[in-house]
Amino acid sequence: MTFANFADAAEDERRNAAYREHMKRNDAQMEAESGDRAKYRTVMGSFLLREFKFK
Repeated sequence: MTFANFADAAEDERRNAAYREHMKRNDAQMEAESGDRAKYRTVMGSFLLREFKFK
């Protein structure tokens, strides 16, 4: 999937809040419903790669 523009931090938080409101669940409830994956998963890092295509 490609994106021309990325949302800034404030827009990202607004979208997350709208999603939580839509789902009527808070972060703790969603974590519990996911089977408490955080107990056995380790996030090794997070980064976003972007592809540049030169013409």
